[in-house]
Amino acid sequence: GNQPRTHALVSLMLLNGARLSARIDSMGNILRLKDQDRSSWNKSMIAQGMFHLSLAAAGEELTEYHIQAGIAACHCMASDYASTDWSRILLLYDQWVQLRQFSRGHSESGSCSGQCSRTRGGSRSHRKHTKPAATRFLLSVLCGAGRI
Repeated sequence: GNQPRTHALVSLMLLNGARLSARIDSMGNILRLKDQDRSSWNKSMIAQGMFHLSLAAAGEELTEYHIQAGIAACHCMASDYASTDWSRILLLYDQWVQLRQFSRGHSESGSCSGQCSRTRGGSRSHRKHTKPAATRFLLSVLCGAGRI
């Protein structure tokens, strides 16, 4: 339906799907982000993903889909590897760690250091955080520098 969480998931799928063909070389080897040919990324899918990410900002719910789509958007909006906004991505990973801790009933303290790599696997994307400040945080991180 027309739910922010659904738009966030669609955004995530489009933004990741747009880059899929560039992740493997002609011999089937997985390429690191810095070695990918960004010109082969599907710009139409990226635009659609960004559109759905903007629709995902409606309401007061912030899910893991929102944050993961935000991270993917940061990668998609960088013109090359060197211009990737790693500080913005780190803020999103920090928010993801906090959201996961909140969802599990733990303290909301903690930073991305040493935890981000562990949160990438086994995502429980159905968990949600319903603080209005969380959605405003995501929007400020994504739009703060006018890059997205």
